[in-house]
Amino acid sequence: FFRNSSKIGWSVGLNLLSGSKGDLNEGFFGANILYSKVRRHWYQLEAHERDQLTAAVIQLLQQNHGDSNNGLPFPYITMTKVCLLLAAISVRTPNGSSDFVSKAFSLFPQQIPNDLSENKKNSILTGRLVLMLKMLKSLTEEADAADISRALRLELEQGMNESACHVLKAIEEVMEIAFKFKNSPTECRELLVACFECFLSWIEFGTTFSTLYMNNNRLFELIIFTLEKLPGLPCDDGKENINEGLLLAPVLCETIESLVVVAEFPRPAKREVAINALISRLDSLKISFATGIQREDDELCDVICRTVTSIAEVEIEYIAGRHAPMIGLELVSFILAMSACPMKKMLFLTTEFWLQLQDL
Repeated sequence: FFRNSSKIGWSVGLNLLSGSKGDLNEGFFGANILYSKVRRHWYQLEAHERDQLTAAVIQLLQQNHGDSNNGLPFPYITMTKVCLLLAAISVRTPNGSSDFVSKAFSLFPQQIPNDLSENKKNSILTGRLVLMLKMLKSLTEEADAADISRALRLELEQGMNESACHVLKAIEEVMEIAFKFKNSPTECRELLVACFECFLSWIEFGTTFSTLYMNNNRLFELIIFTLEKLPGLPCDDGKENINEGLLLAPVLCETIESLVVVAEFPRPAKREVAINALISRLDSLKISFATGIQREDDELCDVICRTVTSIAEVEIEYIAGRHAPMIGLELVSFILAMSACPMKKMLFLTTEFWLQLQDL
């Protein structure tokens, strides 16, 4: 529908994407052309052409789901690029962020044919839900990078703030699903990793440690429960699949650290309750850290040490002050043990905490 010769790139990209019929290279190349064009030359199009392109991309995503791609209209890698394309369009369109979030929820149905095996059902459902979460994450990434007017930027931020509660609810529901995958530890871990990565990208839209505890208590409990079951997975009650659990640990630690380090002034009364609930579950990180030392896994030990010391530095008055609870002192003992471990980097990572403790 682009008749102007200067806009031939748009037509080429759309024709490649719509005519790919499952061809990985052709479809991905077409989606990538459109994605690059939207980010660089979106305003080259007339208003009606933008609407036509948006409608065409959405129509392609709403095609009948074929069996060859786990029920998705394109191969997974092409779907990922198409979701990025739609996110890039949405952040440049008035009211686009709210519409985008609604589309993310509707494009990936959870209904799976009953005639499939349980493992196949889990695989299809995991692929759809992970893609939905990546789609939601892509919106925040595109919003940060978009070169748009101040008025559109303010409208975009308002829309994303309003959508944040719905995204957190979706993450909560996906985590509930992941916990039921008792015979599919890999799918459980993939879903939880996608949940935490999506959550991290949406934290900036009004979520703090205290507000999560007060306004999304079930999600707070699910995160804490996942932490408690390390180095295993919550889907098997933390008893098996240590390898999968250790792959989950870094993004889980990053999520918890990102929540706790956000300063809250004045300090909410419920923050201390939430911090107490968190610190009382940190024994799982002691086991995970010991496993990392045993396996000489520098990355795992590094992220656990950073997370624990960050929590301790932010809450140093609570864990080591005059009225410190016993679990706070146990956390200090854990940091001391990490400082004394064979990995010399741990001593460097904990130095700032010891300096703060000295000045307390």
